[in-house]
Amino acid sequence: LLQVNFAMLKRTTNGYKPFLYNVTADACKFLKNEKSNPHDLIVDKVPTEYLNNHLSIVLPFPVGEYQFTTHWYAYGIKRATVTLYVSLK
Repeated sequence: LLQVNFAMLKRTTNGYKPFLYNVTADACKFLKNEKSNPHDLIVDKVPTEYLNNHLSIVLPFPVGEYQFTTHWYAYGIKRATVTLYVSLK
């Protein structure tokens, strides 16, 4: 059993606070479902200007600093945490 928890936080004057999403999904079930598995999606050397421009149109987030965190669990035990910090200007 493999579970992934995804949380998005926004930085405030008091630190990072929950913002929009905090979702836990069964990764095994997701990977078994071919319709939800984007196994053909490969991102390699995408210019940040291109990515910033297109994401700001699709996902109009307020200007600020964000933290995207994933927690990976196997058999109910946390095995890894991956954190990404992003600043939107």
